[in-house]
Amino acid sequence: MKSQGQGYPTWNTKGKRVTISALERRVECLIDRYRLARKRAMCDFWVRWPGVVFQDQKKRLKDWLSCPSEPQGSHGRFAADPPPTPGESPYVTMLNSYLKTESLTQLEKRVKRRTLTVVSQLEQEMEAVRSRRDVLLQDVRELQEEKSIQNADTQSLLEFLRQKKQQSQQKYDSLWREHFKGCQEVEDRRQELVSTYASRTADLQKKLSQGRKVQLGLRKQLRTLKPIAGIRESQERKLRALEQEQASIPADTRFMDREAHIQFLQERAALEKQVQELNLLESGENITRELKKKAKALAATAKQAHTEFCRGVNTENRQLWEGLRQLDQEYCKLEARRKKLEKRKQQWKEQQWYVEALIRGRQRLQEQQQDRRSTPTQGCPLGTRPKASPKNQHWSRSSGAVYRG
Repeated sequence: MKSQGQGYPTWNTKGKRVTISALERRVECLIDRYRLARKRAMCDFWVRWPGVVFQDQKKRLKDWLSCPSEPQGSHGRFAADPPPTPGESPYVTMLNSYLKTESLTQLEKRVKRRTLTVVSQLEQEMEAVRSRRDVLLQDVRELQEEKSIQNADTQSLLEFLRQKKQQSQQKYDSLWREHFKGCQEVEDRRQELVSTYASRTADLQKKLSQGRKVQLGLRKQLRTLKPIAGIRESQERKLRALEQEQASIPADTRFMDREAHIQFLQERAALEKQVQELNLLESGENITRELKKKAKALAATAKQAHTEFCRGVNTENRQLWEGLRQLDQEYCKLEARRKKLEKRKQQWKEQQWYVEALIRGRQRLQEQQQDRRSTPTQGCPLGTRPKASPKNQHWSRSSGAVYRG
């Protein structure tokens, strides 16, 4: 039989502090403070105006300079930490005031030094941003000056355009006078054109028959396009259904991830409770091999559960991304088909407009011919300006296009 205490490991803790769990908690506390300080620095950089921070620093510097110096011999706190220098930031001052050098361990000192370096880097970045802001403000002022100069230039340009408008109006009146003089010449030319009207009318009859043939062909195409329009409507319905399904996918995945995360948190809470119990047992003297094995097994199971959870989430996310990619490809195909159908529909409308324009031109030619046969042709007097209606202007344009053709 072995005596009591022979099968247990002996720790030589003479003159040492057993701070396993306490040290971990202090390290976590320091890391949280570092993260909090970094978040505050980023918020000050993006949200608060840099001028407010600068005024706050000036105010603190004035308060520090105005406060009387206290004796440092009776209070060890003032003797340990020097007063903040004018170049220090409020975050560095906060770290120096709350984290005393004498009461810190080596790991805490290392974390403090790293935190101070990160804070100084952030201060340098803020100074660089302030300098860039000054440069941008100077550029804005220069742009405003250039804008005022351009406004002055545009005023002179408007005056120049006003003068040009007056000159063009005068030229327009002179051209009207010349037009009255040339009316007689136009009348002679009209008599010559009447002789060629018969031949042109025959050509228009041929073109009209061709237009009718084109119209019949377009009607046939319209009949063939009706089932395509039905297919397009069904495709649009499918597209809307796919869009609704795509919109519902993120909500479902968020709900699934939430359930898995809640289950993982429950398992993690139980495992953390067991680890805390083992830490309490480790802080005492009665430590057995069974407890060590149990602690290792629990740590291994916790790690395995975490890896399995992460793997499952990654696989689900990959499957969802593949489904989303397929839906996107189908949407692109449907959109290309829709654009093609719209283009064909526009071409059909243009052809129909062309045929209708030919029919209206033929009708107007017949009406004009009947009017000329019923009323004798009279010359336009030179002293009056003819009033051209919009219909006559349209007829003159169409007839000119026909003559050119």
